[in-house]
Amino acid sequence: MNEPELQKALDDIKVVREMIERNRRATMESGSLFIWWGALSLVAICLTYYFQSIGWYPQIGLIWGAFLIAGYAGTYSHIKKLTRSRPKNFIDRVIGATWFACGISVIIFAFIAPPAGAFDWAYIPPMVTIILAMGVFISSFLYDWRALSFTACLWWGGALAMLFYEEGSLLIMGILVGCGMIALGLAAKTRQKREELAADSSA
Repeated sequence: MNEPELQKALDDIKVVREMIERNRRATMESGSLFIWWGALSLVAICLTYYFQSIGWYPQIGLIWGAFLIAGYAGTYSHIKKLTRSRPKNFIDRVIGATWFACGISVIIFAFIAPPAGAFDWAYIPPMVTIILAMGVFISSFLYDWRALSFTACLWWGGALAMLFYEEGSLLIMGILVGCGMIALGLAAKTRQKREELAADSSA
């Protein structure tokens, strides 16, 4: 590789690192979004438990459909606020495409698969957890936040436990996904404040 090509490669790496850093900062600013998804998950899980207890299984799909609509509405509003202060970049588009694909997958598993007889309604929680873990795992590399990787692995383990312990699947999902998302949100907010204080003290 000659010198101009080497310099171009170094410049490209620098641009990618700058994008990752900007998006990592954006992640720290998204603590409220993690809390929003966590709270929605807990509501959906509680409603799922209620409808399971009275035998109204078809309503479970509607619950998770409403969960997605409310979640993506809040996400869209948050992203619009972020993009006012900075232009959208390639990583933003990859993140958006990843979670769009996850959303479509959840819709298929929650609305189409159980009525088609692919699996029982009771398996919606582990299926949803597996899909959400995929999105979180991919996001962890794009945002360079190891806590997300750990969270995704924990959720996959929880989904496996749900498949073998159907009676406790909602409790497991509530602890791992609902409370886990809220914990991530609080951690992001704490980290953001710490970085802001460090920036102020160094200024």
